[in-house]
Amino acid sequence: MRVIVGLGNPGPEYAWTPHNLGFLGVDAIAERARIRMLRVRERGSAGSHNGLKSIIGTIGSSAFPRVRMGIQPDHPVGDLAAYVLRPMRKADLEMAAEMVEQATEAVELILTQGIAPAMNRFNRRVGSLDETGDESDI
Repeated sequence: MRVIVGLGNPGPEYAWTPHNLGFLGVDAIAERARIRMLRVRERGSAGSHNGLKSIIGTIGSSAFPRVRMGIQPDHPVGDLAAYVLRPMRKADLEMAAEMVEQATEAVELILTQGIAPAMNRFNRRVGSLDETGDESDI
């Protein structure tokens, strides 16, 4: 059995916040798979993510793969919780749509070929060199 979880908060006030990118990603995956749901890691800590802390505490292990969608602001933020719970601006929504598409592709790759190929493909930074030695924009 495989479980794909997208974390976020319930309620319309959180629907389009950066905090709900995980939920949006799961929606996209479910839609592509005709089910009415970046960094790929094999395992790891929860960091500052309270939803992951809860999952790790509940299942008693952090040894599960995850696709992390970043929400790092491009400017200093005093209250990170307030930042991730606010509605996204139009520019943020466009970036989020691209991120959700990449997360969908990453999960499909994990399910069909395994975690290592997904990590190799998606764990590159903007401007890193790709397999041909050219700069990548992923």
